[in-house]
Amino acid sequence: MLYSKNNSNRGGIKIKKYTILTGIENGELVVPEINLWADSGRDRVAKKIKVIGRVSHNTKVQILDEVTDGGIKFYKIKSPDDLVGWISEYFVSDIIEEKD
Repeated sequence: MLYSKNNSNRGGIKIKKYTILTGIENGELVVPEINLWADSGRDRVAKKIKVIGRVSHNTKVQILDEVTDGGIKFYKIKSPDDLVGWISEYFVSDIIEEKD
């Protein structure tokens, strides 16, 4: 089980983290839909980890957990329609903390 650093309880106030997914690179939209993977990790193809869905660029998602593999961060996210899966740091914009 992964340890979650992202949803914490500070002085009795539950804090959740969110981000807006981005498919923009060098000012251009290059990925209109971001793949949501069943597991994290750089070697997803060799491990035969499947794409379980897609989330559109500019969608606000909740960050549930994060891990680092080979220097790359992967975030477990929950989409507005309750789809849960993993994305790489390349699609994460600023992280926003909100009180629950």
